[in-house]
Amino acid sequence: MAKHNRSYLEKTFERLIHVYKAPVPVREYVFKGYRFDFAWPSLKIAVEVDGGTFMKDGGHARGVRYQKDCLKNNLAQVHGWSVLRADREMVLDSKKSCVLFLQLRKLIILKINMKRKKNVKRNEKSR
Repeated sequence: MAKHNRSYLEKTFERLIHVYKAPVPVREYVFKGYRFDFAWPSLKIAVEVDGGTFMKDGGHARGVRYQKDCLKNNLAQVHGWSVLRADREMVLDSKKSCVLFLQLRKLIILKINMKRKKNVKRNEKSR
């Protein structure tokens, strides 16, 4: 898969990860032939940062790009992934980015707790 040039929004999101003290993700994580902008593979969480949403020829909101995003998101969900999507405003507006990172944090906690419960059940069965 070709190396992806990070957009301004992706770079900004990466800085926000540190501001909000979120766990460090894997950048450009490849999943089943698709690429997630940011991923926490052990938790099956991904974040996609979509630029150009309101542009005339806007990237992810139109035609083939939108269709590919749908296919990727559906495939991810079938395999137990949770994918959060963020547009320009959700990254650049401080209130909206705060909400996005609260959602991400809640999702991380949820997935960690699910893994713990699964491990506890597995340990109880092996006794």
